[in-house]
Amino acid sequence: MMQGTARRFRDEARKSVSRQPAAAAILGVMPAPESIRLVTGACRLGRFVAGMAGDRLVGLSLGDGKHRSDRWLAQAAGAAQEGGSEAATIAAALDRPGSTSPFELAPEGSPFQQAVWAELCRIPTGETRSYADIAAALGKPGAERAVGTANGANPIAVFIPCHRVIRADGGLGGYAYGLAIKEALLAAEGALVPPTQQTLAF
Repeated sequence: MMQGTARRFRDEARKSVSRQPAAAAILGVMPAPESIRLVTGACRLGRFVAGMAGDRLVGLSLGDGKHRSDRWLAQAAGAAQEGGSEAATIAAALDRPGSTSPFELAPEGSPFQQAVWAELCRIPTGETRSYADIAAALGKPGAERAVGTANGANPIAVFIPCHRVIRADGGLGGYAYGLAIKEALLAAEGALVPPTQQTLAF
């Protein structure tokens, strides 16, 4: 199923290879907890749940979000809204490989986490970086483990592209939503050959 997802994404991915916008322009300020509301929908990757605060996106989890412990999920008030224009807009963006968020991003995190997430947003579509690459870009060589922890704590899947960070030896490394989805995303963006043609190191 994920191989089919990658194939369907690939043609569109070739049309979307420009760099992400400057991180300073997309990482906003986390809103007050009581302003967060949940919207849910579906895309080619499956179900998703998003945290919205006004027109800002504070969280995006693939699946039903129940396996995640993100603070934005715990802080959200009221029941999740199924569908609607926001969910449709998010789904449409998720179905375009390499697309940026249709909403301003406002993830909550420590200064170091914010710096890591901002650096992730600088990885061009169709490319990957290692944890060491991110640490070096931040001027903190040797901080690969801390980068990996911040990468794993990313509250906004896909639009803050933590899936583009892989191991230094070319292995995929980990991914909160499973390696099949990570592989599909990277193949769709042109960063990997189709999964059936590549032996992956885990």
